[in-house]
This record gives sequence, structure tokens and C-alpha cells, in this order.
Amino acid sequence: MILDRISIFQAMFPRRQIAADVALRWQRAFARDPALAADVIGLARILTLRPALFQDGAEVPEPIDPVRLAYEQGQRDLGVKLIALMGVTNTELANLMEVDDAR
Repeated sequence: MILDRISIFQAMFPRRQIAADVALRWQRAFARDPALAADVIGLARILTLRPALFQDGAEVPEPIDPVRLAYEQGQRDLGVKLIALMGVTNTELANLMEVDDAR
């Protein structure tokens, strides 16, 4: 069996170039305005925790609508992907979390 290596490479590299271009755009945007990352984190509700529900002194699970749960998970996933494209480091994310808590 003979493999067409050129076709394989053509199939692999354009996707990587597109991903690199997208990441570069978001990194430039983050470099121009670092508050953009905090906005994405807030809009995607990445750091939002569900309030604990207690019954008779014990924590009980919250009844969750599966449609709402899927919608919120989609929001968080997109937010995390955008933050990753910006190249936000763990240290920068921790600093943004501290700023978010202070508000």
C-alpha cells in the first residue's frame, strides 16, 4: 500500500495554521486590553459557584434542569477556550480571580 504523504500533510497543516492565526488574534487582543480576559471570565460565568442548599442542617443537591445545565456548561466551555486562546497563564488567572472577588 502506498501512502500519499503530500495529501496527508496538506490535510494536517492548514488546520494548525488556522488555529495559530486565531490564537494570535486573541493574544493580541489580550495584550492590548488585559481586562478583556476578566470580561470573558465574567460573561462565561467560569468562576461562578452554585449556592449550597441546606435542609435540616445538611447540604442537599440542587434540582437541576438538564437544559439549563447544558447551556451553562457550553458557556463555560467557550469562555475557557477563549481564555486559552488569549494565552492567559495560571498566575494571570489567579490575579483575575482575586480582582473578581474584590468587586
